[in-house]
Amino acid sequence: MRTLSPLSVLRTDSTPFRRAGGADAEIDFLELLWERAQTSPGRLAATAFGLILLIVIAGVTAAQSMADRTRGLDTTLHRAEPLTNVTLTLYTELSIADAVTGAVFLSPGLESQEMRDRYDKAIAAASAATVQVASNLQSSQLQTIAEELPVYTRLVESAKVYNRAGKPVGAAYLSQASHLMQSVLLPAAERMHRDQIDALENAQGQQTQPPWGLTLLLMATLGCLVLAQLRLAKRSRRRFNPGLILASGCFAVLLLWFLVSSVLLVTLSGEGQSEGTDPLRTLTAARINVQQARTQETLQLLRRGDEDQLEQNYRSSMAAAHEQLGKLDSAQGEPGARKAAAAAVNAWTKTHEQLRKDLAAGMYGESVELAIGPGPDACAAQYRALDNALTSDIEHSRRTLRDSVAQARESLTALAPATVFLTLCAVAFVVAGYWPRLGEYRA
Repeated sequence: MRTLSPLSVLRTDSTPFRRAGGADAEIDFLELLWERAQTSPGRLAATAFGLILLIVIAGVTAAQSMADRTRGLDTTLHRAEPLTNVTLTLYTELSIADAVTGAVFLSPGLESQEMRDRYDKAIAAASAATVQVASNLQSSQLQTIAEELPVYTRLVESAKVYNRAGKPVGAAYLSQASHLMQSVLLPAAERMHRDQIDALENAQGQQTQPPWGLTLLLMATLGCLVLAQLRLAKRSRRRFNPGLILASGCFAVLLLWFLVSSVLLVTLSGEGQSEGTDPLRTLTAARINVQQARTQETLQLLRRGDEDQLEQNYRSSMAAAHEQLGKLDSAQGEPGARKAAAAAVNAWTKTHEQLRKDLAAGMYGESVELAIGPGPDACAAQYRALDNALTSDIEHSRRTLRDSVAQARESLTALAPATVFLTLCAVAFVVAGYWPRLGEYRA
């Protein structure tokens, strides 16, 4: 009797191929292969091959899934979230530039150095934000801003020149510049910001979905390894097979690691969405509405005759901002920011009502003082207090979001390479477990 090598159980006799050729030879080969697979060593080899194939499929799928989720978290942390913030900065700085320009024409005499610096700083920040956004994406809104912003600045400079010369035509240039900002630049910036925060929210939503399919695949693979161990123990009348036990141990470690990491990922991503992305969307929308309300307020003093329509726009923007702030959970966000925002809204509303009364009574100078005056009871100071509270709350939501994403990213740091390593180990242990059993068959 001679001992066969483990692979010899799958060898076929070459006689049929010498007797026939072409399609008949292929049929004979498949028939012979099927006959050999029905034998005890053939079934054993087929089981080993099936286990190896299942382990490789499960391991590669898990490693690819973890790598994809890691890339998604990196994209959120290093691209989507910063880009969302840059688009908000772009809108804010454009709005500030327009508000400062309006305040210049409301102020008696020449513009102050402080106003000039604030305008120049806002335009420079808006230009820098435009360049930063352009380096990451291309959109029709961005192209519109890049084309129309220089037109706006030229109109403003012309308005300032004529205003310094005391010529009324400066107001016409200012009106044209303000119309361009309100009807073209700011709507384009707002749409771009909303598109980016939608993309951020979608990216976060994908990370909160548990990987049920992959979990079932890994559990099925581990179950097949255990069943193969029990079947082999029954066939060979041996209690344990070290190779299959080690292979099962590798996949048990992989499954446990995967489950723990997935739970952390889903939990942290959910917290990032509920305490970061969701309030961030609401807060940025509220801040945009507040800035629009402030613009409508100052325009009432510049565009005499359109006060009623501008007042309606102001009330609409403030109502939207108040509704958005009311949706926020008071337990979330930066402590004190919501109370500061509510106090600023109430104070601003009262001052604005007084401004409207003065304007209706023909007290234009008093209305201007209430609108842009330096005092703490003026609308300008109350608007800044509200904007600062919203800005602080937005930064808190950003930090919460980024911290959650970073922690979720850390939970996956070593899982993808560990999956590859444990998969290779499991394959090696399956081979080591079945090889001696195949070698036991004798011819």
